[in-house]
Amino acid sequence: MHLLIIGYHYTSQNSVGNLRIEKFAKSFHDLGYRVTLFSAQGPDPTHNSSFRVHQFPTSDFTFFIKRRPSSRSQESGNFWLKVILRLKNTFPCLYLLSPGGPRYRNAILKAFKSLHAEQPVTHLLTSYDPVYDLIIGRDIKRKAPELLWMVDFRDLPVDPVKKNTWWSNATNAFYRNLLRSADRITTVSQGLARRLPIASKYASLLYNGFSEYAFNPAPNRKTTKFTITYSGTVDVRLQDPRPVIQALATLIDHGLLDARDIEFHLAGPQSALWKKWFHDFPAIRFCDHGHVSHAEAIELQHKSQLNLLLTWASPKSTGIMTSKLFEYLAAQRPIIAYVHGIPDPEIIHLVDTVNGGHCLTSGNDELSTSLAPWIIQQYELWKKIGFVPSHTNLELLNHYRWGHLFQAWYNP
Repeated sequence: MHLLIIGYHYTSQNSVGNLRIEKFAKSFHDLGYRVTLFSAQGPDPTHNSSFRVHQFPTSDFTFFIKRRPSSRSQESGNFWLKVILRLKNTFPCLYLLSPGGPRYRNAILKAFKSLHAEQPVTHLLTSYDPVYDLIIGRDIKRKAPELLWMVDFRDLPVDPVKKNTWWSNATNAFYRNLLRSADRITTVSQGLARRLPIASKYASLLYNGFSEYAFNPAPNRKTTKFTITYSGTVDVRLQDPRPVIQALATLIDHGLLDARDIEFHLAGPQSALWKKWFHDFPAIRFCDHGHVSHAEAIELQHKSQLNLLLTWASPKSTGIMTSKLFEYLAAQRPIIAYVHGIPDPEIIHLVDTVNGGHCLTSGNDELSTSLAPWIIQQYELWKKIGFVPSHTNLELLNHYRWGHLFQAWYNP
């Protein structure tokens, strides 16, 4: 059997998208599939060499917005930037503005014709985003209807919370039509499945899970400081660490935490934003590691006494289950999860039940009534024995290993 994966982001450095694509590729290869991967041009991938990677040129007309808007532009509400970003995701403008473009599409279709003639493709996997990977998948399915086309969604193409499109009804209709010939549609959470532009009963669930390299076999490490770590980026519209930082500062002011013991560590590209936030809380020592490699971020998570997770949920969108959440679970360090919006049952289960951490929701009194006592309890444990003991339920955690999740998905 021969699997072709079309993954635009596979060659992107430190991209979240390439991690899931690579896990798919390795898992299918381990099952005996021949795996070929088509991706956008980028740095030579330093990933698994057991499958072939072909890179293709792109015609991205939005090179000036390929990077995420800075936190500063998000905060100031740059009008024209928002217009362009929404148009990029909106039908029919996405044909012109979405990453990849006609050049990428045509090059891959030409390469598929040659590949399929030499080594017939039996399975096709495409991943959103960008939409061009799905458009190409639809084109290939039309040319070779006998192959099995799988579509994987990590994000919503029309997100009612982020408001990432202009004409959401027309764009949803476009995706429904685009996906009509897909044989299997997969997504990363139950919450996302309910909001895809298809009936949720047709979507199968495959959590991001965690790879073996992310598992922390010795989680109870002594440290000279009571450390709290956040890794990754922040969308300032939906994620805000300041209520948690404020809770720490209040405990210090009341003499319940010793400021000399506390360190907050950041591994991510938004140093200026975080420094601005911590300027208001001078009692807390802020350690900025900047933009680090994926391996370095995992090591920081393993060494930290607590890890901070920032996410969001609303009646219109739940199930924001990032790869980082599962890396935090694998680290076996207690998690503080601050959910902007409403309680999310999937996140509550993973953080409270599997990890033994503490999950909070904005807009209520939980921060003052439950977070402070929980932090004090962890701090006192650290003062007594030099580390916060892992609270992880290992039996439940094992269910979220990628290998276990993939096998259950492959053999439903």
